[in-house]
Amino acid sequence: MKVLGIDFTSAPTDSKPITAAIGELTNSLLLIESVRSLRSFSQFEKEIGTHGPWIAGIDFPFGQPRKLVDALSWPDSWKAYVTRVDSMGKEQYESKIRAYRDPRPYGDREHKRETDKRANSISPMRLDFQPVGKMFYRGAPRILRSGASIVPCAPNEDNRIIVEAYPALVAEALAGTRSYKNGRSAEQRVERRRSRAVIVTALSTEKCRHSYGLTVDLDGIKRDRLIDDSSADVLDAVLCSVQAAWANSQPGYGVPDACDRLEGWIVDPSQLKERASKPSGIREAHLSQSPGHDLLDRITTDPSICHGKPCIRGLRYPVDTILELLSSGMTIEEILADYSDLEREDILAVLAFAARLSQIKRVQALGA
Repeated sequence: MKVLGIDFTSAPTDSKPITAAIGELTNSLLLIESVRSLRSFSQFEKEIGTHGPWIAGIDFPFGQPRKLVDALSWPDSWKAYVTRVDSMGKEQYESKIRAYRDPRPYGDREHKRETDKRANSISPMRLDFQPVGKMFYRGAPRILRSGASIVPCAPNEDNRIIVEAYPALVAEALAGTRSYKNGRSAEQRVERRRSRAVIVTALSTEKCRHSYGLTVDLDGIKRDRLIDDSSADVLDAVLCSVQAAWANSQPGYGVPDACDRLEGWIVDPSQLKERASKPSGIREAHLSQSPGHDLLDRITTDPSICHGKPCIRGLRYPVDTILELLSSGMTIEEILADYSDLEREDILAVLAFAARLSQIKRVQALGA
């Protein structure tokens, strides 16, 4: 069985393409044969338009929360409301989300699907920082137009199967961490690289077989490539293929009968367990600091993130944005309620950073 794992982006370019891992599943062995860089949406559409049979796990939210769909009076079926969203245009889609979200009380602005709650992933309504809402807008209409069987949103008899993946869950199952990307300090980059090495090694071991019923042969990819790439785009594509291969062996592709098809479902064995409270998680790597760390260590700069602006922990939370929220009257508790992947110490770090910048001796006017 051909298996694809696709790490999606809402704006593919030469430097940041959509990444596809192509593999073949035989019994309980997933052989990764090649990796493709899809530098445009047309290349993505061509990839998912190839003849089956195959199954693909793609990393973006296929649906929106039912609470939002009902509130906006969108059609009560996935096909119909995705078609409507597609007809709106990007600006109208985003303005509708913001117009609904912004007046709502803090803590109830960005809803989650049931699968997001179980996976501890962020809301598909999110348009800023980690803009998975934009990924939904770019991705959902395209997979619908492909005519493939979209499980569980729009299943049909086509022999091309597309399921929603979330590679952070595989990393957590194999290495006990979701922190395996990028890194702001030399020490952290070493630790993240070590995490990627643990994940890559575990793919071919009994640990992967125990969690996903299969092992992975990386014959078509150099192991060091997966470990050395701090963005982990190729690794994420491989992890998506693991979830797709697991789903292929499960009744209903690993989607419970009670799933709301309008919302969609992330395929992973952890999603079938009873939901329990877990630490905050995101579709990007997350790091919790110990109390001994200097607050200012949480403020990082990276030319590839938010155009090099100072951000929180390598995430797409610019310092100036958090300061604007505080100056608008939001309390720390309200910000944390709206952005569950942030921590109280992050907000304090922003204030400490601003205070440090304001520590100047004097301001002297320049002559004309």
